[in-house]
Amino acid sequence: MTQLLRGVVRAYTAATHKADVQLAGSLPTRLVSLAVATNVRPAVVVAGRECAVLLFTDDSPDDGVVVSVQGANPTPLTFEGTLQTTDGNVTAIPGTAFTLPDNCIAVCLGRVVGRDAATGNSAGYFVRRAVKQHAGGGPVLVGAAQAIDPFENVAAWNASVGANATDVLLTVQGAAAVTIEWKGLLEVYLYVP
Repeated sequence: MTQLLRGVVRAYTAATHKADVQLAGSLPTRLVSLAVATNVRPAVVVAGRECAVLLFTDDSPDDGVVVSVQGANPTPLTFEGTLQTTDGNVTAIPGTAFTLPDNCIAVCLGRVVGRDAATGNSAGYFVRRAVKQHAGGGPVLVGAAQAIDPFENVAAWNASVGANATDVLLTVQGAAAVTIEWKGLLEVYLYVP
């Protein structure tokens, strides 16, 4: 039977991304070399912090995984997708959309790469934007979008953190009659008071 249990990190090995965890309410029970979920950054797995452990079976704790660590800075939510464009329209990258919860603020960081296979022209972008959502409305972009160090062969191409009526997302803009393969990763650092 699958169980979600509370525990305390007692040791961590970064090379294997595994932790020793003492389960709450059970002083003698210590799970050794338990896998840590890949979305949990090594920097947050610190001895003494509480954690959540997911055990998939009753008889083999080795099948379990540490799914979160409390008391650490939040790990960003991540969304990734790919897209092919053949025109100069601004287009959202599928898979990078995220619906913000009510009454929150988020800092969104995007990484986007694009390449025209025919010419070898390429681009890489780091983009960021703050987005808020208030009282049941849609996402509202806060301030001006910022591209951090755009690297590109073609100045007409672009990437940005944008929003539609319901979601925050990554958008790209290519060029007319040019086939560009895009890949984007959106990280959302979310605060809900």
